Amino acid sequence: METKALGKFELKSDNDGHITGYGAFFGNVDSVEDVIHEGSFKEINRSVKMLYQHQTDKLIGVWDVVQEDPQGLMVSGKINTNTTIGKDVYELAKSGALSDLSVGFTIKNYSYDKDGIRHIKKADLYEVSLVSFPANEKANIMSVKSNDIKNERDFEHALKKLGYSNKQSKFITSKGYKAFLKEQDQQEKTVEFSDIIKDLKSFKI
Repeated sequence: METKALGKFELKSDNDGHITGYGAFFGNVDSVEDVIHEGSFKEINRSVKMLYQHQTDKLIGVWDVVQEDPQGLMVSGKINTNTTIGKDVYELAKSGALSDLSVGFTIKNYSYDKDGIRHIKKADLYEVSLVSFPANEKANIMSVKSNDIKNERDFEHALKKLGYSNKQSKFITSKGYKAFLKEQDQQEKTVEFSDIIKDLKSFKI
């Protein structure tokens, strides 16, 4: 079985172990010169396990959703914080020490191009793990819940986590933080931060 540390996750703000993110992203070359294509994980014929560091004896929770979308393999689930390992992993994730996802799979169909890049077209998915190191430089955190943002510094940090540069994050914070607070109040703090800022990508800096 092969493993790839490709994606990122976020912790939900309800503080009970819920996480969501991408186990893999489609279409770009990772650090080991592989490309995973859309459709690779279209057929999932088993219960996909949530593990820590790909260790089968470290089952840490349950994935409720494992499905492809145009961007990649989206996963959502809950870490079992009632177990010692689950609680430890969750604390690491909350502190930011742990933020990456990795998929464990066997390849069913692939090909190499003229540059030696392997194109994975079909794979049999076994597990998605929380891991220490990513392999895909284009992997981004999917979203940040608004309850995680208490001040302008949190707002700016969340922008950086969503892929904005330091300069862009500072600029958007200066223009958009007050609007965010207003929208947050109107939505009773249930709206996702990424939804609020999606229109700000048109800002010119």
